[in-house]
Amino acid sequence: MLRARSLAIAAVHDTLAEVCDTLLWRLPLTKELERFYVTLQRGHLRAATAVLQTWEPPDVSPPAIAATLRTATNRPVAILDQLPAVIDGPYREQATRLAPESPAHPWLAALLASELRGVWDATTLHAILDVTYDVAIAIDILTYRRPRAMRMAELAYNAAKVAARDQQALDLRAHRVMGAAEQILHALVHQGLHSVQVAVLVGGETPEALETNVAETRSRLGAQLHLLRPHHVQGELFV
Repeated sequence: MLRARSLAIAAVHDTLAEVCDTLLWRLPLTKELERFYVTLQRGHLRAATAVLQTWEPPDVSPPAIAATLRTATNRPVAILDQLPAVIDGPYREQATRLAPESPAHPWLAALLASELRGVWDATTLHAILDVTYDVAIAIDILTYRRPRAMRMAELAYNAAKVAARDQQALDLRAHRVMGAAEQILHALVHQGLHSVQVAVLVGGETPEALETNVAETRSRLGAQLHLLRPHHVQGELFV
C-alpha cells in the first residue's frame, strides 16, 4: 500500500514537472516568435545570392575551386552551366535608367564606380546590400602578372618622381603616387596586383522610388566608393 502510494505521488510529481517544463520552455520561444513577426512587419526579409565566374588555368579544375569556396565561406557551392540572368524580363533603355515593359518588373538604374578608396574587405559592400530594395552588384577583378605589375609600379614611381622634382611648385599628387607605388613594389614580393571595377544595379517600383533608391545607394559608402550614373549606356552594363 505504501509502495502504491509512493508510485502515485511520483507519477503526479512527474506530471506536474512535465507541465511546468512545457510551459516554461515554450514561453520564451513564443515571445521570440512574436518579436520576429513584429520585426517582419516593420522591415523586410532579404536574401542574397553570390555568383562567381572564373577563368581558371588548365591545371585547376572547377570542382577544386568549388571545394575551396565551400571551405572558405562555410556555405553550399554549386557549379552552374550558365550565369543566371541579372535582368528578368524585357526593358527599354532610357538615358539614365531602364524602363520595364511589364508593370510587374521594377525600374532599374546602373551605377559604375569611378573611384575606390580606403581598405576593403569582404564586408565593405554589405552597406549597399543592407537596404529594403533590390540591388545587384557586379565586381570585375583582373589580376596582373607579376612582371607587368612590377613594370607598371616602376613606371608610375619614376614618372611621379620626375614631376616631384619641380622646385617651383609642390605637386602633392606626385608625392602620393610615389608613396603608393613604393608600397606596391614592396607588396608585390608576396602579393598580387589587381584591377577592380564595381557596378551596382538599383531597382525601384516607380521612377520616383528609383531616384530615391539611387541617391541612397550612392551615399551608403560615402567617399570610400564614388558611383557615377553613366548616360546612354545603361543597357550595356548588366547585359
